[in-house]
Amino acid sequence: MHYTYCHISDSTNQIFYYGKGVKERAYTKNCRNKKWHEIAKDGYRIEILAYWPTHEEALEHEKLLILCGKDLKQPLVNMTSGGQGVAGSKHWLGKKHKPESLVKMSMSQTGIKRRKSIKFSLANKGAENPNWKGIWITPDGIFDTCREAAKHHKIDTRTVRARCKGYTEKLVNFVKTYPPKNGWSFKSKE
Repeated sequence: MHYTYCHISDSTNQIFYYGKGVKERAYTKNCRNKKWHEIAKDGYRIEILAYWPTHEEALEHEKLLILCGKDLKQPLVNMTSGGQGVAGSKHWLGKKHKPESLVKMSMSQTGIKRRKSIKFSLANKGAENPNWKGIWITPDGIFDTCREAAKHHKIDTRTVRARCKGYTEKLVNFVKTYPPKNGWSFKSKE
C-alpha cells in the first residue's frame, strides 16, 4: 500500500520533509539529502498522513503537500517539488521498459564507441599485428618498435605512426591523405 508521510523536527516541532513511500520508506535514513540529515540529527518523528491505492495518487498527494508546505513557509528540505516517483533507488517511470529499450539503455551506459576503441587497442597490442612489425626510421635514428621511437622523441606512438606512415583524414565530403613527414619512414619486416 502506498502512503504519504512527513518528518517533524523534535527541536523546532515543524514539518521539514514530505514524502511518498511503500513498506519502510518513511522510517529509513537512506537516500536522504544533506540538509535532511542536518535537521534529523537533533531528532525527529514520523507521521503517516494518508494511504493510497495507487502509486500515482500518492505522488500527486506528495506534490500537493510540498506545494502547500512551501506556501505556508515551512522549512522544507525537499530537493524537488515531489512526484518524481523514486521507488527504492530507481526512478519509477509508470511502466516496464520493453526488452529492446533495455538493450538500448544498456548500450548507452557502456558506450559503443568505448567498446570499439577497447577492441581496437587490444588488437593493436598484439605482436602479430603487421602495423607494428618493422623498422621505424626517424631523423634521430632507427628503432625496432614504434614505442621506442616515441619514447626517444618524447611523443605519442600515434604521432610516430602518423609521421612515419602518413595518415588520412575523413572530412565531410572527401578524404584527405597526408604523406609521411620528411626524414620519417617505416619499413615492414618481411
